[in-house]
Amino acid sequence: MANPLDSNIRHSHTFLTQDLTQGQIPGANPSRLLALPEEILDVITRRISSGGTPQENAANAIAWGRVAVLPHIMTQALHVEHVLDKAKYLDEALVVLWQYGIAFQLRGRAPEMTTAREIRAWMADPANAALLNTITEITLTHHKPGETYGGGFLREDDIRFRILPPEVDRLKVIPPEINALTNLGRLWLSNNQITQIGPRTFAGCPNLWDLHLGNNQITQIDHEAFTGCRALNYLYLNNNRITQITPRTFVDCQNLNHLNLNYNQIAQIDDQTFIDLLTLRMLDLSNNRITQINFNTFAGCISLEFLHLHQNQITHLDPLTFASIPRLTRLSLSGNQITRIHPKAFTNISLIAPYAFTNCQHLIDLSLSDNQITYIDPLTFAFCPALEDLYLSNNQITYIHPGTFIVCPALRHLSIYNHSLLYTLNTNHRNHLPMFNALSRYVCRSPLADFYKALYEGVVPLSDAAELLKGLEDRNLIYEMVYWEAKDTAEHEGKAFNTGRDPQWGENHVCDDKAIFCRALKRAVQEKFNRLSAEQKCAVHGAIYRIAREEAFLPLDSPEWNDPNWGENHREDNVLWLIDAMQGF
Repeated sequence: MANPLDSNIRHSHTFLTQDLTQGQIPGANPSRLLALPEEILDVITRRISSGGTPQENAANAIAWGRVAVLPHIMTQALHVEHVLDKAKYLDEALVVLWQYGIAFQLRGRAPEMTTAREIRAWMADPANAALLNTITEITLTHHKPGETYGGGFLREDDIRFRILPPEVDRLKVIPPEINALTNLGRLWLSNNQITQIGPRTFAGCPNLWDLHLGNNQITQIDHEAFTGCRALNYLYLNNNRITQITPRTFVDCQNLNHLNLNYNQIAQIDDQTFIDLLTLRMLDLSNNRITQINFNTFAGCISLEFLHLHQNQITHLDPLTFASIPRLTRLSLSGNQITRIHPKAFTNISLIAPYAFTNCQHLIDLSLSDNQITYIDPLTFAFCPALEDLYLSNNQITYIHPGTFIVCPALRHLSIYNHSLLYTLNTNHRNHLPMFNALSRYVCRSPLADFYKALYEGVVPLSDAAELLKGLEDRNLIYEMVYWEAKDTAEHEGKAFNTGRDPQWGENHVCDDKAIFCRALKRAVQEKFNRLSAEQKCAVHGAIYRIAREEAFLPLDSPEWNDPNWGENHREDNVLWLIDAMQGF
């Protein structure tokens, strides 16, 4: 009788076997097959365990039409060695599965066995199927340095937090006998050395709902790897070496809720890759090498709420980038290389009228910090009425239109620190946000107001700023800071910085780069403050306090005004305030 495991694991050794009839065996015939050394025959026919000699098993395999012998296996020692290594790893993995998974849970109801051959024979016996069906959780994970389990308190009967002893070798393959555990619900194989997931690896585990494969060395996932995993809810493939996800890989994972693919080497995501994941709520693709998000990248993800794309190499956001994610709640795009955002990037297509546009009405948390964004269109967030938390810090933004955030009535936290901006915000208090628009219209009382208009309102072209600067008392200090900002920028970008020994380099190049000039202006103001005496600094802090009270961005009875160091603590909130506060010094 055929091995009952055969139907489940028949595809797990495609490099050895395939479904061919005897007449279709390429480059080989039964006599040549039977003439192979016993150890190779044993490998080739390992899944046919009829209890006979290797030659008898091979003859049965040929008769059943379930084995094909490739010609190079007979002639090239390298391939034979690879086959034998594969068999060795399969044996080792099976022994670990038995000793630290199956036998541990059966607790004396199974015989003591130490060889893979004995274990296979026992698991193949139909009389033992009932015992195997009692196992619902298997943990074959090693300890990861710096990682704790269960808060540091490990219970012997808690399967989830059991780790393998250090002397046990890390798994290099997933033993196909895992498919004999038809009631298996949770499988932890993290922190091993598994390199690939073959076709139908878990096809015999229809109840599997939680699968951990993180912190391995997986480079390849077969397009049928998760065939039969219809109950899968949680899938962790983080911290591997995956370079590509084949479309339709998750075709059977229609109940998947969480998918973690962070810390891999994925550079491109094909359209339709997630088309079948209608119930997916969390997708983590952070810390990969993704360069572009297409219109249909997340097609089918109608339930997706949390999308993590930070620390990739995305350069731009096109219109309707997230159009197929109507329930998106939290989106992280920080740490990419984004230079531009299309005003309709956060617009959705209506599900009722496919060609009508609706708002990203559920998006409440958006992170765009640590990119290379230079400009924010006033309509960029107009389609995000529920937006509460917005992070734009550490970009290259030089100007934000006064009405940019009026369209975000729910906004309660805004992080917008940019070196190129003349003003920054203290965002620790919710009531600071309504003052942002007043802040952007603040009229500086010093001659630098002309620069404010030139750079931020476009009243004066940047090319004319040099002439305006010549009439300022602090022009030489600004020229000096232009020099240092340009030098620091060149070093940061790995470029050579050469002034050609021009003694007036800062003056001659003051308007070369708007971002550099803005940073130089801030740096000059801060340097001027640093050169003041302690008594003068104290007076400046008091002036900043009075200016802030006049702006009234906090209620006058706010307890924050009672801070005796308010001016000192908020000195950098707005460079224009600081400029005015230092007039006369």
